Amino acid sequence: MRSILILCFAAIVLTACGRWIVGSNPENTPTINYEHFVQLVQENYSFFAEKEVKWESLDALYRPMVHDSLCNDSLYMIMSKM
Repeated sequence: MRSILILCFAAIVLTACGRWIVGSNPENTPTINYEHFVQLVQENYSFFAEKEVKWESLDALYRPMVHDSLCNDSLYMIMSKM
């Protein structure tokens, strides 16, 4: 019985302190989502050299099209063209 109470207390403390441990969620705006997308692709996609893709050039071409009043469908179309 004592171990169940300790387990319940630990679960409550850990879930209550979640924001302190993990941090808050970033804003959900098209600009922030686009920047996160560009960063993730740049860090994780390994075929830029093989396919002769200049990622920075694509970013410079498409970034002016992204603004905070852009709808999700339009943002998706921009990112999928990249």
